[in-house]
Amino acid sequence: SKGMGQKLGLAGAFLAEAPLIILDEPMSGLDPRARIRLKEELLRQRSAGRTVFFSSHILSDIDEICDRIGILHSGRLLFVGTPAVFK
Repeated sequence: SKGMGQKLGLAGAFLAEAPLIILDEPMSGLDPRARIRLKEELLRQRSAGRTVFFSSHILSDIDEICDRIGILHSGRLLFVGTPAVFK
């Protein structure tokens, strides 16, 4: 299934323990339980000093996970800052 493939790819990304993790729509295809666990893992990775860079259209996820965001529109960076300042 798409969710299982997504989980496998995420596990590989986290097991590498790289200082920078880049993810494209990491929540896509995940069930609610897996989404919660992924959010927890992303926060753990950040706490461990790793940079997690991911794209998402789900603003609530961004607000819960990110300490800095960048907004791209038509290939231009329109905003860089905290979610609170963006709101």
